[in-house]
Amino acid sequence: MTLIESDLYTQISKTELDGLADTLLEDGQTEPVATAITEALGIIKLYVDPFTVANDALSKLWKTLAVCWLYNRVSEMPEKRKAEEKWAIGVLEGIRDGLFPN
Repeated sequence: MTLIESDLYTQISKTELDGLADTLLEDGQTEPVATAITEALGIIKLYVDPFTVANDALSKLWKTLAVCWLYNRVSEMPEKRKAEEKWAIGVLEGIRDGLFPN
C-alpha cells in the first residue's frame, strides 16, 4: 500500500494542506507532505510490526497521522487534530497490545 498527497484530501482540504506545506517550505523544509507521509508510516510501524492491519484501517491511521505530523511542525495543533491524533495513537496502542485480533 502506498499513500500520496492527494490521498490526504479525505482528511484535509487541498487549500489547507497547501497552506501547511507552503509554511513548512518557507521554513526551509523540503517535501514536507512526502516527509509527513513517510514519518506517519514510521510511527505506525513502531506500534504494529509484526501485526497485520487491514488496508482500510491502515489508510485511515496513516492519513490521520500524516496530517497531524504537518500541524505539529507548523503551529499549535487545532483541537480537532489533537483528538484525531489521540484516537489514532489509541488504536495503534490497542493493536500493539493485542486488543484487536489478527
